[in-house]
Amino acid sequence: MSRAFLVAAVVACSCSSPQREPVAPAPAVAPAAAPVAAIDPHATTVDHLAGVWVGKAIGTPYGDFPMAIEFAPVAGGAVHGHLEAAPGNYLDFTFDHDKLVEEGAVPSLGVQTHTLRPAGPDHWRDDTVDVDLRITGDALVWTTSVRGKTHSRFELARKTGDEAIAVRQAIARRNQSR
Repeated sequence: MSRAFLVAAVVACSCSSPQREPVAPAPAVAPAAAPVAAIDPHATTVDHLAGVWVGKAIGTPYGDFPMAIEFAPVAGGAVHGHLEAAPGNYLDFTFDHDKLVEEGAVPSLGVQTHTLRPAGPDHWRDDTVDVDLRITGDALVWTTSVRGKTHSRFELARKTGDEAIAVRQAIARRNQSR
């Protein structure tokens, strides 16, 4: 009998449950946020370079001189600019989001081309050439170093509206006269 009582007590205890506090439902899990595309500061610099710039080149091997250049958008998100001092004497720049291709020609020295890779948000370099661009509002300071020594510094201001149109026309006339 004691055995039957024990079995009955175990069954009774297991079937009857003590009163429990109400359990709050689990909080809803928020859906995972969509991944946010990282802002590419290098691409931002390239994008801000587009436009007409006027100012001076300082400390070049040919001395200081006034200059104007337009960086125009080209396919693939790049911008391209070309400076021509005389036939066969030019600088050509294509800034892409993953490289800078610069070419320079001097009649007595020939043509040199460098492909520089990003080395920071506003910095490109290869084994020989180092380019640093600082765009602040409508001001551009562009420093080029060759083998660790400053080669040139361009201090330029962005031109817009009628001023930009006049500069574009002057560049076109100069290039046509060659």
